[in-house]
Amino acid sequence: MGSTFLEVLTVEDISIGGVGVRVPHGFRLGDFDQTVQLIIVLPGQRAFKADAVIRHQRGAKDSSKFGVEFVRVGEPRAVAAYVDQMLALGRRA
Repeated sequence: MGSTFLEVLTVEDISIGGVGVRVPHGFRLGDFDQTVQLIIVLPGQRAFKADAVIRHQRGAKDSSKFGVEFVRVGEPRAVAAYVDQMLALGRRA
């Protein structure tokens, strides 16, 4: 997560506004509001790009969870359809 490296993240939840991610190794960020580029792969969909901003660390004791807000999403309809599908199934998206 950043402009100088590639990181594979685990998405814990997704909405039309952003994602909650877990970094496989914890790290501290001093500069929130940092813009990052994401490549998102939803089940059964082609990968697409999104620009996002790191908004907050999601746990005071866990330095591996972050909330990331979408700024631009390459396939906004795909995200909305996936979220709607998960909600219809009674699952967390």
